[in-house]
Amino acid sequence: MKSTTKLHKILHKKEMTTKDLERTLQEKGLKIEYYALTEYRNGKRKNMTIETLNKLCVALDVTPNDLVEHDAIPVPHKRRYEQVSNKIEVENTQGDVEVYDTIPPLEEKNDDFGF
Repeated sequence: MKSTTKLHKILHKKEMTTKDLERTLQEKGLKIEYYALTEYRNGKRKNMTIETLNKLCVALDVTPNDLVEHDAIPVPHKRRYEQVSNKIEVENTQGDVEVYDTIPPLEEKNDDFGF
């Protein structure tokens, strides 16, 4: 079964095509590119700005909850320290975990400015 997005379901329920949505946006003085609307409808583009979300809500007369998908995977933090027994686990931006006996040293700076 083909998975559909909330936007796709709303357009289907309102019997609108992506082109109709683009025209509705233009009539209200708003602009979202046709290719972007198609990607949102098909689920190829999952993240949208608050501005885009607001434009879609105005054009379709819906709330943000009607459009936002809740299956998004959170982006990991840059660095996270966790105390595990006497060791420290450090998670980097790629999600790799390294274990240290002490907190790893930061890169040294040369602050002598040539003096």
